[in-house]
Amino acid sequence: MSICVVDPSDSVLIRRQPHGHFTIGALNGAPQIDCDGFERALYDAGRFAARDRADLWYVSGDGEPQRLADVFTIRRLWNEYIDLPTLQLTREQICRLLDIDVKTSEAVIAVLMEVGLLQRSPDGRFARGSDRHESIPALHMKRAARRAIR
Repeated sequence: MSICVVDPSDSVLIRRQPHGHFTIGALNGAPQIDCDGFERALYDAGRFAARDRADLWYVSGDGEPQRLADVFTIRRLWNEYIDLPTLQLTREQICRLLDIDVKTSEAVIAVLMEVGLLQRSPDGRFARGSDRHESIPALHMKRAARRAIR
């Protein structure tokens, strides 16, 4: 068995800025890239982390950085709520849907609540938040040109 020591300078950090944008940079370095939304920041930072085999971290403002254990799980849950705007799930349902444990689901839910995608209702279900996600345009397929069949 080998022990792998993570070099924090090789880790990628997504930081939420007070003005609502997100920046990407090294965990112990200055921000390098500005993104206007979390989805873009997660996509770009995930690519950098995968390319460099680095850990991916998230922090809001001056808080403590938290390691994002599974970027694909965050993106998958994000897409479920984007595709189904009226979806309301309990923590247990999220665990079953994504096939993850409770600890991982708590981390995923915390990040998505932080960025405003999810909100918790009084009955304990997680629903899509109203923060900036209502303006996402729906996908439309192009119509095929009509031809007369003779």
